Amino acid sequence: MKLFVVRHGQTDYNAQRRFQGQADIPLNDTGRDQARRAGLVLQSLLDQYLTSQDKTCSVEFVCSDLLRTQQTATIVRESLSHIEHSFHLDARLREFHCGLMENNTYAEFVLKNPEIATNYMSGFDTDSYNTRYPGEGGESRVDVMRRVGESLREATQSIQNQAVCIWVAHGGVIDVLLELMHIQLPKAGSDRISAGNGDVLMFTRSKAPKCVSEQSLQLGHEGYWELEKHYKIGNTTAARVAR
Repeated sequence: MKLFVVRHGQTDYNAQRRFQGQADIPLNDTGRDQARRAGLVLQSLLDQYLTSQDKTCSVEFVCSDLLRTQQTATIVRESLSHIEHSFHLDARLREFHCGLMENNTYAEFVLKNPEIATNYMSGFDTDSYNTRYPGEGGESRVDVMRRVGESLREATQSIQNQAVCIWVAHGGVIDVLLELMHIQLPKAGSDRISAGNGDVLMFTRSKAPKCVSEQSLQLGHEGYWELEKHYKIGNTTAARVAR
């Protein structure tokens, strides 16, 4: 069975490379078009996959409860209206809470909070997993790995019970997911997998890891996955810069 993951379409904050985090920003026109294109890609993939299966499969559609993911899911589901599926929202698939950085570009944040920015970057350089975004509600990578990992465990159980799972989530969540799956580690590189707005990724279980994340193992994620397909719809350069 498969796990399909769609990153939400573009918002004005994405276009401005502004930290979005859990701020509820709607899709812009480009984002709505990306969501439509993602829906068509997903429709084609699901039609092919479900037709090829000998066994009856259920389809579970799970979406972050933030506005931009819900709007993306609504558009995507129009393309899947002929496929019977369940649907529910999952707050555990929300983007990183970026604390004081939300609603700012990085340059704006540094100008407004130079000392806080310096302390944050110093902490991040020392411990990139446990350093939280500054300010109330700010999360660390481990915080997000824990909650996304819970959703991944549930999806894995559903897949083992002959379900196909679809997520609509965020760039930061997808980055964390790739580490939980032992597909890549959080480091820069030209070959780094980075999901642009509207991108569709198809995952399947694997017998061997592409890499081994010690942090994922510590959190109890020993199962391996592979990225079988990555349909690029959005701007992956922007995806690396801001969530």
